[in-house]
Amino acid sequence: MEKRYQIFISSTYEDLKRERELVTNQVFEQGHIPIGMEAFPAAARSQWEFIRRLIIQSDYYIVILGGRYGSIGDDGLSYTHKEFQLARELNKPILVFFRRDLDKLPEDNRDDDLTSIKAFHVEACRDILARGWSNETYLLIGLPASLNNAILEFPAVGWVRANTLSSTDAISELNDLRKEKEELINKLSLTSNSAINKDLDVSIEEILNGFVELTGTSKLSLAKDAPWKARTSIMDIWLSLAQGMDASKTQEAVRHILEKAFMPTQAIINRMDEEAIAQTKAVLASIGLVSITYGNSTAKTYHTWWTATDLGRGVVTKHHMGRFLAENDLKSD
Repeated sequence: MEKRYQIFISSTYEDLKRERELVTNQVFEQGHIPIGMEAFPAAARSQWEFIRRLIIQSDYYIVILGGRYGSIGDDGLSYTHKEFQLARELNKPILVFFRRDLDKLPEDNRDDDLTSIKAFHVEACRDILARGWSNETYLLIGLPASLNNAILEFPAVGWVRANTLSSTDAISELNDLRKEKEELINKLSLTSNSAINKDLDVSIEEILNGFVELTGTSKLSLAKDAPWKARTSIMDIWLSLAQGMDASKTQEAVRHILEKAFMPTQAIINRMDEEAIAQTKAVLASIGLVSITYGNSTAKTYHTWWTATDLGRGVVTKHHMGRFLAENDLKSD
């Protein structure tokens, strides 16, 4: 059975933006699902919990190391370093791509003091699948082989198409495995302690109030395609989707809802990017607003299905109730 794996991509951002793009595209081309900071909402207080859950859910972890250590938190570690240590604690298969010759990098691409990043290089390359690179070519050549070797040597759960399974028993077994995976994720990321659960509720609200960037292409005339992007709150995205999710929707149906809600109404044709859909799915699923399943709608058609959870429906109800109360308060004044 052909499997697709969720792969978390970690690095500092500004100095490695081009390299992140290349690695993300390469993972896509190999048929897998890349996840990285491009999917993170702009909600700083809740960001680490969100990142943590994505790493827990991922099958493999890739870290790209350059000449910058990154922003340092209260614990004295950068986000990239914390992500790496979490992946190692979770026993995720890790692929390290480290930049050679740090001292020769341009000053705007390396720290003035290289002590921290060099120490991180040493730690990351110890007993880990590591490969050095000095330009984009080395990175592109090294990634496919390293990822394929990791998949062969360290098989992960991944996702399979339901129509490749040989029987209904196999489908049932796969669903049971997915349920077990979700239970493990919940045990790792949540606690029954009421104080922690209260903090988590705040975290979800902050994520909902954060922003993501949606991208796509609009055909404004028969002869012209125009790139499109919009910075949109996660709450607005969810409210637009939830209105049409009284029942499970295929991913293509979800795409049409988002295109209609956010892309130019005057366009002849709108098409939202696959990466924007994948990132939206990762955000909403990670905070429990939707559940994602895979299966057939007919004997010959395979789909990814999005279903609103009780939590997702509750968020919408709470939002509408808040607006109703606010409007009535204004009227009474």
